[in-house]
Amino acid sequence: MKRLTIQILGAAIAIALTGAAIAAVVWIAATTQGTRWLLESVTSLSGTSFSAQKVEGRIIDHLLLTEVRVNLAQQKVELGNLELRWKPLLLLAGTIAVQELVISGVRIQDDAPPDNKPPTLAWPRVSGNAQLFDGRIARLRVTNLNYRRRQEQPVLVTSIESSVTWQDGLLSISNLKVLSPSGKISGAVSAGFKRPALTTDLVIAPAHPLAEMDQFSLQVRQSHDTGPEQFVGMIAVTGSADRRRLLELGGDVGMARNAINLRRLRLTRPGQKGVITADGSLAFTTLESVLSLQVKAAG
Repeated sequence: MKRLTIQILGAAIAIALTGAAIAAVVWIAATTQGTRWLLESVTSLSGTSFSAQKVEGRIIDHLLLTEVRVNLAQQKVELGNLELRWKPLLLLAGTIAVQELVISGVRIQDDAPPDNKPPTLAWPRVSGNAQLFDGRIARLRVTNLNYRRRQEQPVLVTSIESSVTWQDGLLSISNLKVLSPSGKISGAVSAGFKRPALTTDLVIAPAHPLAEMDQFSLQVRQSHDTGPEQFVGMIAVTGSADRRRLLELGGDVGMARNAINLRRLRLTRPGQKGVITADGSLAFTTLESVLSLQVKAAG
């Protein structure tokens, strides 16, 4: 009888604890107060400070944050507004499904000390855990971005719009539109982080014509060339004015750990005789990058 009573008491405690855990999860996911507590707790555990003047909605579906402040060790991030619409229950199936992510009034102050070492051009790779999830942001929009490095002139971006997909280590950015005081960029980019890969189809329109050209197209494809570099791509740049091609540049670009190697570059002006070819490299073995080229001109 005593043993039965202990078993019943243990079962009751287990049920009570399970119910309390479920209630806590529901409170965190389905209430505004729970969402605020989760955001503050997660950021504090990661060694950063987080604050938001106003929190509306729920983490489970639609969340709106106003006047967000995030302080890192050497960076400060401020957001005017952040609005998120997503389906977090799909995380159980290994999918990050974001319907809409809109961020406005982004201010980033980067006070990290300068690195006095030559850069290492290591192709980024993701961990095995990141490859367990697929993800998609159907609509991403960032407006009024201001990034400032120490006391340098800030980099200003008026707006960024795109759709983002992550699948099997491949990041794809489509319907990209970037607007800044310097000009406009539109098109698509995809990059592989499971194995090195890069594809771009971009149109760049500077705010002011460059050598009479008001638009440039940039295409990058995987090269058939097998060099010693971690990635080799075929690059094609076209400069035009009023849709009339004025310049074409093509060739192979290889990315090594401390240099960008240039092979079989070919520069021409459509409709005119003459061609310039070049081979060389842009080395980063010292603090100042060094460009070396062997150039031939004909016609």
